[in-house]
Amino acid sequence: MKGVADLKFCPNCGADVEELIDGVCRNCFTRAFSPIAEIQRVEIRFCPNCGAHYCHGRWVYGDLSTSIREEILKTVKISALLDEFELSLDCEIGDAPVGLIPARLHISGRICGQPFEKEQDIEVKIIRESCTRCSRIAGGYYEATVQIRAKDRIPTDEEIDACLRILDDRIAHHDSFVTKLRDVKTGVDIYVGDQGAAQDGAKEIIKQFGGKSITSPKLVGKRNGKNIYRLTIVVRLPGLVVGDIAYHMGKIMLITSIAKHAGGIYLEDGTQAGKIDLSELKFCMKASEAKEAVLLMVYEKEVEILDPETFRAVTIKKPLFLTEGAGEEVRIVKIDDRVFLVPGMSR
Repeated sequence: MKGVADLKFCPNCGADVEELIDGVCRNCFTRAFSPIAEIQRVEIRFCPNCGAHYCHGRWVYGDLSTSIREEILKTVKISALLDEFELSLDCEIGDAPVGLIPARLHISGRICGQPFEKEQDIEVKIIRESCTRCSRIAGGYYEATVQIRAKDRIPTDEEIDACLRILDDRIAHHDSFVTKLRDVKTGVDIYVGDQGAAQDGAKEIIKQFGGKSITSPKLVGKRNGKNIYRLTIVVRLPGLVVGDIAYHMGKIMLITSIAKHAGGIYLEDGTQAGKIDLSELKFCMKASEAKEAVLLMVYEKEVEILDPETFRAVTIKKPLFLTEGAGEEVRIVKIDDRVFLVPGMSR
């Protein structure tokens, strides 16, 4: 047992103790102990335009409170004297954070073998700043132009709308943006903020519609000693579209699908056409140019149609797609002095 001479005096509380820590007794040291260095303020950059915030060296989307917690926990330095410690954070963030946001850090652990808990208030300053993406949009920045065109024709409004939807999807996938749309006589030009998004979108358009694309780079400057190129991607849709009637190997075919290959129906007998290379097709006319006619008689293998121009009965082979009966109206086309029924065109 230690004698009185062996005890040490705590200048803070006046107690005689066996051991002093940093010149005071264990109880006084624990009460005054600060497990972390003082954190006066943590700053977070927040884009008021799109809601992105700067975290881990880049602009990100997601839960702002999670990023604030990560930033605070990354900033704090825990004392080596605190054992088995745990940290948690309370932080209330509104829909449009601005100014200073209070946060409270909860710290627990063991110090000198004794349980320890403490709370520390921290100010989080929200700095409103346009992110890189929004700054580029505002400045008209773009890395590529996608030009929608068609072979020997002007793309239809429906085709352009479909191409824009495809581009929008790929642009969103790349977290990019469209700076500008410009209508031209031969189609539309889309100015895209990211080259990868533009290339991906052009590839998907060709996959769905067929056709070809040509990419041309243009040197526009240098960055960190590297050449900077801007791309022009011309997407040229096929000259034929769904609903066109074309010649194929001496037959007349209604085009019902187009992508890498065309599919359709042979009008003479109604049989299905397989995958056909677009180069094998030659435009004849549009199915929308078909005229109304009356179906006079329907036989097992033939039908009689009243020619709306000559008012004479014309006998042709009965196609597989015919569902109308005698006396009903059908649509016909005349090609090379021959009459063909057009499927799916009756009223």
